[in-house]
Amino acid sequence: MKGKLILHRKKNFNGMAVAMDVFINNSSYGKITSGEEKEIELEPGTYQLKVQQNIKSGEQQIIIEENTTVKYSFTPNLLSLVTVASPLIAFGLLFLYKLPLSYGALILLPGAISSIYLLTAGKTKYLKKIIFLSFIFISQLISAQTSGCLPLQKGKFTMADERIGTTYITRTKKYQVEESPKLGIKARYDITWINECTYELKNMVFLEGGAGNEEMAKVVVTVEITKVNLKSYNVKVSTNIDDKIFDGVVDIVK
Repeated sequence: MKGKLILHRKKNFNGMAVAMDVFINNSSYGKITSGEEKEIELEPGTYQLKVQQNIKSGEQQIIIEENTTVKYSFTPNLLSLVTVASPLIAFGLLFLYKLPLSYGALILLPGAISSIYLLTAGKTKYLKKIIFLSFIFISQLISAQTSGCLPLQKGKFTMADERIGTTYITRTKKYQVEESPKLGIKARYDITWINECTYELKNMVFLEGGAGNEEMAKVVVTVEITKVNLKSYNVKVSTNIDDKIFDGVVDIVK
């Protein structure tokens, strides 16, 4: 009487992985896909079971007895979890913390490479080139000085200065409001974006304090975002009243 071997492959996290090849004593017994259960009848004896997924394989010895059932389960490849987790983490950080797009792309990279690996069974001759070019692309994104300015066009920020203390900035589509508790001043500007990373502030209106400084309404402030960091960004600030350029760092609050 024959014995029975049942092979069960647990469901993949994303369903992207290719089928696993099954070999018993070096003879092919077909493939087993994600979530599938395969039943094989064998004569009593000792067998060498080998399963291969992508370019990796596992091998073990099994013993089949008469009228008995032996069952083996195989867990999903860890790479399939990476392909699901990396985009979720990337988009979560982008929307919750307004990270630059370059950082989101960097987090997405492992998932993209894993997807290629799983879909091609890890045998594509272009895989190493794809990985290499992906890292080059991401490194260029990160090194770009004006990367990810768009999320900074709205939000709340702070800017510290030894002389005037901390300035609290609230930026909307049309206005920028700046408040300096140390100076007792709160002012509103009209904001105009010249390009994705450069904007102008004009038509200052004092909401609190500022008595005797009405001439400030004629000042046009130009701010260029030169570099976006994880929780801050660098700026160059100039005005229409002199040629001085001020370099500063603005912290991202929300």
